[in-house]
Parts: sequence; structure tokens; C-alpha cells
Amino acid sequence: MKDINVIDNFLIESELNQLFDILNVQGWKFDNYSDHRKDSYMFWSSNLKDQTIANKIINRVEKQYNKKFIVTSKYFNGQTFGQDGEFHTDSDEDNTYTLIIYMSDINPGNIDKVGGYTQFKNKNGTVININPYRNRAVLFNSKLNHRGLAPNRITGMLRISLAFKLKEIV
Repeated sequence: MKDINVIDNFLIESELNQLFDILNVQGWKFDNYSDHRKDSYMFWSSNLKDQTIANKIINRVEKQYNKKFIVTSKYFNGQTFGQDGEFHTDSDEDNTYTLIIYMSDINPGNIDKVGGYTQFKNKNGTVININPYRNRAVLFNSKLNHRGLAPNRITGMLRISLAFKLKEIV
């Protein structure tokens, strides 16, 4: 497995709709930060409480990569204009991964106007942008320095992603 793995069309449409339904019932809290160790912009979050869909998602990842994981946390992130994340790592531990599933209506036709990229910064300072296309998943090593950017020119859009923090069972 590479350090950054992009999977397009990750969920079936009914699963994506189910996640939106769950989120609509649970609601949002304005209480999350990229990096709790320093000042950073707050953004929206909501823990994923439905274990059935979470298990289905993780089983799909395990099957695709022939690995087994323990889920340490699972939550939705929401960012609006001006709520860019800070560069951070999700873990210092070996064998930890982060799975992000993009849910907003961002596609090749509007990405230049919307933005909302996930950026990865290499040790030499080079930045790699991942387009947050709807129903795209990104599985990456949690030690990688990264951040989520908010929509850049559309003030009414909410960039929604679902994040899983995973520990590989070795």
C-alpha cells in the first residue's frame, strides 16, 4: 500500500445518501480543530454513531487492501469559507491510517471555483493536492503532514468529509 491511496466511486449512492441522513439527524457541533496544540480555525464536526455503516465501510477497505483495522475514531468534518485546516499529523504511531470520504458536490466541473483540497506536505516542503471529489476516498498513512482546505470562493458551500482513524492489526 502506498502512503496516499485514492479510491474513486468508493460508496454506492444509497450508502452516501444514508450518511447524509445520519448526519441530518445527528446535527453538527462547532467544536473541532486540525491541531489542538496551537491556535487554529475551528470547523464543524459530528461523530458517526451508526456502527452498521461504519463496519460496512471498514470491511470494504480491509478487503481492498487485505488488512485488518481497529477504528479509533470516526466523525464528519464540515468546513465553510474561511475555515481552512492547519497542517498536522493524525498519529505518531506506526501502522496507523486515516480514511477520508468526500461527500460534498465537488466535481471536475467546479473544482477550480470551489477548491476544498486536501493537501499533503512532504518533508522538503512540496505540497500535493488531492481533489475532494464527491464519493472519493483517500486512505493515507496517519504520520503524513496534511490539512483540509475550505471552499475558497463559494461562501454558501459546506465541504463535508467523513474521517476514520484506523490502527492496523498486525
